[in-house]
Amino acid sequence: MDSIPLLTHTDPSSLSYEEWLNVGIALKNEGYTASDWDKWSQQDTTRYKAGECFTQWALFDYSNIKNDAGVTQIVAGYEERLKDGQRHLNPENLGGLINQLPDLAPPLIDGVLRQGHKMLIAGPSKAGKSFTLIGLSIAIAEGAKWLGWQCMQGKVLYINLDLDRVSVLHRFKNVYQALRIHPYNSDNIDIWNLRGQLISIDRLASEIIEASQQKGYVAIIIDPLHKLLSHNEYNANQRAYFTNQFDKIATDLGSSVIYCHHHNPIGHGNKKSMDFLLSSNLLACEPDALLHLVENELSEDVLKRQANNVTCQIYANVIKQMNDNYYADHVLQDHEQSLLQMEYHATQALTPDLIAQAEEEISQAVQTINMRSAWRVEGTLREYPKFEAVNVWFQYPVHRIDETGILEDIKLDAEQTWKTNFDKKRPNKLRLNERISALEAAFEACNDENEIVTITSLAKHTGFTEKTIRNYIKEHGKFVVDKGIVTWRE
Repeated sequence: MDSIPLLTHTDPSSLSYEEWLNVGIALKNEGYTASDWDKWSQQDTTRYKAGECFTQWALFDYSNIKNDAGVTQIVAGYEERLKDGQRHLNPENLGGLINQLPDLAPPLIDGVLRQGHKMLIAGPSKAGKSFTLIGLSIAIAEGAKWLGWQCMQGKVLYINLDLDRVSVLHRFKNVYQALRIHPYNSDNIDIWNLRGQLISIDRLASEIIEASQQKGYVAIIIDPLHKLLSHNEYNANQRAYFTNQFDKIATDLGSSVIYCHHHNPIGHGNKKSMDFLLSSNLLACEPDALLHLVENELSEDVLKRQANNVTCQIYANVIKQMNDNYYADHVLQDHEQSLLQMEYHATQALTPDLIAQAEEEISQAVQTINMRSAWRVEGTLREYPKFEAVNVWFQYPVHRIDETGILEDIKLDAEQTWKTNFDKKRPNKLRLNERISALEAAFEACNDENEIVTITSLAKHTGFTEKTIRNYIKEHGKFVVDKGIVTWRE
């Protein structure tokens, strides 16, 4: 059957971009040429662009976009729409609605995302984005919190495009265990494993809608997005077609669509999350919620402070458990913040065997600290006010909120640059006085705790390295160091 005459009854100016694109795909599937599509498209004098049909025609070969509907079906749908009076927009008058507004969709993630809306999670490789999405799936299924935000309980479809079936099942169990959540409602999670299957976004959208009509999913989670993308993500029209499929899923099912995407780990701490993703050629304006994972660089001093804190905590726990009387009589609250004090209390309260056990536990804890990474979760939201950045540790396989406050002091690239430039403008004498005061305060504190003050004890007290302490002592000029012992110069 010749499809070209059918198109004479269809005005291209009345079609959306997606509908126009579907006509082109159908024509190509039926063996017609780009010229046939171009000749018909010229009737839309407002939007027609010379050469665009030929460009899009070539892109169909790379995009894996397929359309099972033929021209006959497309035209029939168009005519049916005209019968229903849906050709033109049907605006609403606000006067009759202003005092009887419909209810907003309920929050799926409190303060972040409403049900039926879209969310993108972006970040560099190794940010743990997949683990984040698995954690979110579990939080929704169990009605628990995710990164500090309460989630509405409901059914989730997790579409796995990256891992083999066995690996993703083990990941879910590992995350459940790491979060210390019992899988009471794990039957709320359906996993659709599509690794290695070539599937276009429109076909995926159709199959999701068809398979999910009776499931009642509150969230469709796609991991990762780039498995569905081709080089056409940089083409505005193709991106519009792509994102419209997510809108179709959300509209037809009333489900939130949540997906993740990666970008290169370049220092962009001076950019807002949306600006950064726009510079990466992503449609950052498309999602209703955009969460961006930005890595915090951990300095040697930060890692050392973390190691000191966990060492003090372990010593305090062991002393309290094994020698509660000593703990009650001798360990003061501020002692638990001092590594020097807790090491001393350990020698007084514990046997050598218990100290050895504590040191083994400390060694494992410090190793864990050195293996984890620090991240800042920033957001750009449509439906809610902007939230303060959330600082988290990624400790395989989950992200945990930083409750120590240490990450709050770490600045991103632009903030670090600003602070560095500001410090350069401060008088050298002022900065020297600050270092002198800090060193003298540390010396007095260590001298009160122990008769002998050492380079090591000063480093532990301040959180600086021993090399830094030696430099401070050298510029101070009134301290003497002999075999690691620090005294006032007489």
